[in-house]
Amino acid sequence: MAKNLSKNLTFAIFAFVVLLIVGFANDVSALQYGRPNSDISKGLWTDTSGGNGNGIMYDEVNEVTQSNNNYAASRNLGSGTASDTWVAGLSGVNDPLVSNNHQVKYAYKKSANSGSTLRLAVTLLQGSTTIATWTHSNISSGWVLRTQTLTAAQTNTISDYANLRLQFTATCTTCTSTLRSVQVSWVDLEIPNAPTVPGAPTSLSATAVSSSQLNLFWNAPASNGGSTITGYKIERESPIGGGWSTIVTNTGTTSTSYSDTGLDAATQYNYRVFAINAVGIGPASATASSVTNTPSATIPGQVTGLVLTPSQAQIILNWNAPNDGGIPIIGYKIEVESPVGNGWSIQVADTGSTSITYADTGLTPSTQYNYRISAINGIGIGLPSNPVNTMTMTSATVPSSPMSLQGIIADSQISISWVTPQSDGGSTITDYVVEYSMDGGSTWSVYQDDVEVQTSSVVTGLDTSQQYRFRVSAVNSVGTGLPSDQVTLNLTESAESGAISESRNPPKFLGIGVYEIIKTENVTKDERMRFENYFPYSVYSYFIDEKNYSHLGTFEKIGQFFNTEKYSTRAFPITIAEDKTIQIQVEILDEYKSSQIEHLALYFDFVETAEIKPGQTYVTFDSPESLSVGDPDGIFKDVKVAKSLENGLLWVIFDITFAKPADSTNILLETWHESQVPVYAKVTDMWEKFEPSKLIQRQQQIGYFAQVLIPQIHTSPNCKLQNLCFDPPVVSILKGGIIQWVNDDTTFIHVITSGSPEAGPDNRFNGFVRPGESYQNVFSAAGTYPYHCEVHPWSTGIVNVYEKTISKDLQPSSSRENVSGDVIIPEKQKFSIVVKTLESGKIKEIEHGDTVVLKTRNLKAEISGYLNTKNKELPAEITIIRPDGSLTTLRTKPSDDGYYFLPIYLGSKWLQGNYHVIVKYNGDQMGNISFYVTDDAREQGFGAVSPRSMPAP
Repeated sequence: MAKNLSKNLTFAIFAFVVLLIVGFANDVSALQYGRPNSDISKGLWTDTSGGNGNGIMYDEVNEVTQSNNNYAASRNLGSGTASDTWVAGLSGVNDPLVSNNHQVKYAYKKSANSGSTLRLAVTLLQGSTTIATWTHSNISSGWVLRTQTLTAAQTNTISDYANLRLQFTATCTTCTSTLRSVQVSWVDLEIPNAPTVPGAPTSLSATAVSSSQLNLFWNAPASNGGSTITGYKIERESPIGGGWSTIVTNTGTTSTSYSDTGLDAATQYNYRVFAINAVGIGPASATASSVTNTPSATIPGQVTGLVLTPSQAQIILNWNAPNDGGIPIIGYKIEVESPVGNGWSIQVADTGSTSITYADTGLTPSTQYNYRISAINGIGIGLPSNPVNTMTMTSATVPSSPMSLQGIIADSQISISWVTPQSDGGSTITDYVVEYSMDGGSTWSVYQDDVEVQTSSVVTGLDTSQQYRFRVSAVNSVGTGLPSDQVTLNLTESAESGAISESRNPPKFLGIGVYEIIKTENVTKDERMRFENYFPYSVYSYFIDEKNYSHLGTFEKIGQFFNTEKYSTRAFPITIAEDKTIQIQVEILDEYKSSQIEHLALYFDFVETAEIKPGQTYVTFDSPESLSVGDPDGIFKDVKVAKSLENGLLWVIFDITFAKPADSTNILLETWHESQVPVYAKVTDMWEKFEPSKLIQRQQQIGYFAQVLIPQIHTSPNCKLQNLCFDPPVVSILKGGIIQWVNDDTTFIHVITSGSPEAGPDNRFNGFVRPGESYQNVFSAAGTYPYHCEVHPWSTGIVNVYEKTISKDLQPSSSRENVSGDVIIPEKQKFSIVVKTLESGKIKEIEHGDTVVLKTRNLKAEISGYLNTKNKELPAEITIIRPDGSLTTLRTKPSDDGYYFLPIYLGSKWLQGNYHVIVKYNGDQMGNISFYVTDDAREQGFGAVSPRSMPAP
């Protein structure tokens, strides 16, 4: 062994390099080896030629008795001896409990460079049973390293690993007088052990990239445990010793780097990494720490969220503090102009305070004032906020109504509470008047409680056999304002039920509202169109919206409320993308008083087993007003929360802005009161992840025509709770396509109106639909189009239009695309578009959705109509979209009264399928019609026009 040490060392280094190159494909630490014992019969592993001389001999692992130059040889073949067999027994092999990647390795050659043609047959035996056999023909005179991998079927045959043998048979197939022999250097039988967890990652380092980002790098473990590494778990602590938290549960990739963002500046962070395979999570790496950079200071960011609250001679300003630029803000500069456009003047050069509120007093009534705010730090003055203006009140009025009145019965007395009115009328509120009625509201009595400016009152001395109705009004120097909504409480039920049991029922989820926040233009709020007119809704959220979204200028919300009477409720999904904002309103009832509810959590990852296990991505709200966010994957950009007690119910309102598309589709709701016994509800399909690849796939499935049915239930507000007002409620087409609304309601007329009930019509399309008739509209621009029924405004739907440009001719030339005229249906001779076919020898008018059967493949038609516009100088544009998506745009000059006429003839361009005809004037759509063309004589005979729904394109 000593004389071979240098040679063995050299080969060991070579073998190590090879292992590095192949990336530890066969993890040595996860293998066991079977090696030949001393019963090999030919030569007993002696080298009669002084070494192999070829450098290919395999370096045995943990070699004890054999060396690289040891080999066994057959007897001389070719002179009366055509075949020779010898056997090597194997030792030290245990049953590995796995049946894959068993490999037999050895080297072989023949003894000279010329002469006999030799063959070597190899057989793996268990006792006398053959497990596998293979052959090497016409073997060469140089050493060849052989690896034979056994199949799963072969390894499953092995039942006694301690009784394995390897049999070699050398044969002379073409013999000469020159004697030859076959030489074999036995290597090993490599068998994988049952896989384990991987080893610890190595060489972990953390490097500061910026004041908010650290990059991590590490090496894969030396051992993968016999199973491929599928990802890494990453933990962080700050400060060091403060306790570890998981920031990535599983990276899901073999990448050995990670960027940790959103960190605090000039802060030390400590990290450790764990490898993951199919068995589980391995041990932690050594820790690595780094400190984020200290940012260079700049002027503050721009002030946002400026809100003005006017009274007769005063305006109160409130705003949001901006980014301080790296140095604390020391004050604010306030500028004013009156009226707007009259020029800015400095109201306060530096407030010298970090307060984000200011009262501008001594103002003139009924006067416009415009304001902008700039933050100040040690570097300088930041950019001013967007200007906001308002009018001081003409004169003081009575206050508006108190809001969110609720009452609770306990111990034969009633506690009522309310929210301060939205407006004090320009004069400070000095008192509240509490009234009660015992006859259902016919007569009212004032309860003398000396409540003054408190927003709650305890009413005592009541008759326990009576039902009471309460209302509250605010008082200022002008007088008493309008009363609040009423709340009814029955003391009889309270007296019968006795004291509240300490083991009372837990809270109950009533429902969840999910709304998108959309920036719009020229939104005019209509009090008749408020959400709460059609389904449960938090009134207080209107004030939250003004606070959170006033920086958008004009905005609206679209969405739906879902009952959660059962444990699992299905929602209609919202697509989540970067910077998308949604509002979630959760409605909860407590049988005692909803103000006792102490906890609400939304879990965005969870496991449902016999015991529900919440995940690590969540937002929670705990009493009194504590918000907590778990966000290991960084999906949330901003989370705000507010609560409101309204009519005895608790509303918790979450406003969530997303930093990136979110994978989660289900949400688990959890709540409890003082008992802290949790109650759960699940909402499925809450949202879906926005992915460009899925968008492309979705576009491939979307056509240029879609149909929406208006069912009978449309006329009932219950359709909103069941999401059945339109079928389907959300429909998608490609840009330039047509949506057709069909009225299946045999009783009522409906008006399809673009815009939301909350914001009112936006005048992009408007259609009048009689029972059994239809209305259609062409959508010339990509985007999201909410709409509702103007007659039944609780009925809402959405049209999604996806970008797929057909031709520049369809691009709108103004912002008023998709305008389809007045709600009143015009007289027949005043239709905006009429299409007539001349093919059957008779002139037949084509209605929308008709099937036109041609006698020959020639489409002869007339297109005419009225433009309904005073300006007749420009030509009318008529676009014809064929079934293959190609189009032709023609122009014709209208008459003085707006009438246009155009004969058309399509011969060689004839196609079977859906045709769409669109008329525009000065970029605005005047009308459209769609019909199906075929030459199939079975369709009602030649030349027929058959009224029926068009086939899908």
